[in-house]
Amino acid sequence: MVTNAEIKNRARETLGYKFASSKWISGVLVTVIYLLISGVISYASRFVQYLQIELLTDFVGLISSILSLFIIAPLGFGLYRFFLELGRGKNNNVGILFSEFQYGYWDSVSFQFTQGLYLSLWTMLFIIPGIIKTYSYSMAIYIKLDHPTMSANEAITESRRLMHGNKWRLFCLDLSFIGWHLLSILTLGILQLWISPYVEAARVEFYLDLIGEKKEKDEDGEEEPPVPFVDFVDEEVEEVKKMEEVEEVEKVEDVKDVNDE
Repeated sequence: MVTNAEIKNRARETLGYKFASSKWISGVLVTVIYLLISGVISYASRFVQYLQIELLTDFVGLISSILSLFIIAPLGFGLYRFFLELGRGKNNNVGILFSEFQYGYWDSVSFQFTQGLYLSLWTMLFIIPGIIKTYSYSMAIYIKLDHPTMSANEAITESRRLMHGNKWRLFCLDLSFIGWHLLSILTLGILQLWISPYVEAARVEFYLDLIGEKKEKDEDGEEEPPVPFVDFVDEEVEEVKKMEEVEEVEKVEDVKDVNDE
């Protein structure tokens, strides 16, 4: 596994290194659209609470929760899909943010509901266990995107397996961005629009490193793509087939020898 410094370097490479690069700007646009839509839903509820109309507050709070589940959850999936595919070298457009409304809508809703329920229950026990489980489940959404047929529970279980012994690494990676977050305060949060894609890209690189899908360097320092897992499987299958063919030939020869005798 690579260091967090290398992961952050790969994230910058994914985004084109410069704040003004086309990939980084695309990440900013996707982030802004997501924040605008989710912000409208959130602030509508807060505004009604500010008016202190009790009956209306309860109603709007219920509607806000429903909209968060059925609108923000699919948007969140689209946001993660954008950065996951960007990390794999694909050029995406902003429209991928809405892709889950066309494909896998109910999967994204059920996943968000299940994960949110688990994290809420853990947080209700104590704050620290809730934080630990947040990191334990952090790779579940990427796993779900890579394996659409997996259930939410299966993706969460696989995330727990991947994050075993790696939760501290991810915590340190998140902590390494604190300087950027503090700096964004001086810009009234405007800089945060560029930092958010950086953080998301780094988390994608962390996930790709965990599953072994990463760039490796040869002895000369040049990058070479990793051998896909499927190639190893194919090689093993070929070896088994060859061994079976050899065994069949040997059996035939043994039978001939016996007949000759």
